[in-house]
Amino acid sequence: MKRLLKEKQEFDALVLDVMLPGKDGFTVARELREAQNFIPLLMLTARGRQEDILKGFESGADDYLPKPFNLSILLARVDSMLRRKQWGKPAKKGDAAPAESDLPDLYEFAGKKIDFQSSNCKRAARRCKLTLMETDLLRYLIRNAGIQFPQGDSRRRVGFARRHRHASDR
Repeated sequence: MKRLLKEKQEFDALVLDVMLPGKDGFTVARELREAQNFIPLLMLTARGRQEDILKGFESGADDYLPKPFNLSILLARVDSMLRRKQWGKPAKKGDAAPAESDLPDLYEFAGKKIDFQSSNCKRAARRCKLTLMETDLLRYLIRNAGIQFPQGDSRRRVGFARRHRHASDR
């Protein structure tokens, strides 16, 4: 935590266990998000009950993988988080601007405000922290409002599709 919060060291991603000595992973994730640290975060833990998984996402995890797990699945999920992290980076000079650049940092609709810079959603006095996945999905939906897509297209574009398609899908 000290390296992430006080020393402001930058890491590409964080794989976090829930059962840590002293402070559990849910608390670590919540403290990172409260400190405006949006490092891609995957919880890898033996706690695989539905309540634990939901608590992980509520505390700020971008993904949650219960043990036992397949190493290729873990690597695919980390790869997916890193890919989504790249989408949020500004384009390099000379590159075409990403489609998200057309969206304002603050988007308002139906009494709700989405702040894409801080990944917050606000309605009246209630504030909700959004995960990177939720923020990406909202950007995609807002950018493509009113457009119908083939089934699965939005998942591919937002990064939810599997890396390798099944032979039956080809």
